Amino acid sequence: MVSNIKDSKRKNDTVIVLGCSIIGDEPSKMLKQRLDRAYEYLVENDTSMCIVAGGMAENYDYPESYVMRKYLLEKGINESRIIEESKSTNTEENLKFSYKIIEELSLNKNITVISSNFHITRAKLLAANLGMDINTIGSDTWIIVLPTSWTREIFGITRVLLLGY
Repeated sequence: MVSNIKDSKRKNDTVIVLGCSIIGDEPSKMLKQRLDRAYEYLVENDTSMCIVAGGMAENYDYPESYVMRKYLLEKGINESRIIEESKSTNTEENLKFSYKIIEELSLNKNITVISSNFHITRAKLLAANLGMDINTIGSDTWIIVLPTSWTREIFGITRVLLLGY
C-alpha cells in the first residue's frame, strides 16, 4: 500500500475523483482532502476534464457527486470541466461508471484517479480488473482516522485479490 502512494506525473489526463462521505451539502474532511488535490491538478492542467464519482446513500440529501461538483465550482473550477457520476455505490462502480462516461463523451482515456493515500492500492487493483490503466494521486488522510482506514483497506484489498471485487 505504501509503494502506491507516489503521485502521477502525467499531465492533462481525465481526472476521476472517488467519492467519500458527505455531511449535508458539504464534503467530509476526507473528501475535502481529495477534492483539494483534484483542484490543484485541475489548476495545473487546464485542459483536463474531471469526473466526480459518488452516488446517493440512504442517509444523504444529495449524491456525493453533487457535493463534490459544488465544492470544485466554489473553488473556481469552470463548470464545463466537471462531470457528475451519481449512480455508483462503491469504488468499483465509481470506476466502471466513470469509464463509461469517458467513452460516451470521447474524453481523454489517459486517466488519473484521485483518492485518499490509503485507498490508492485498491483503486488500482479494481481498475486493472476492469481493464483500465490508471495513474493515481493520493490525498493525505487525517491522522485520527488513519489506523481505522488502513485496517479497513487491508480487508478491502484482500477481498479484491481473492474475489476480484
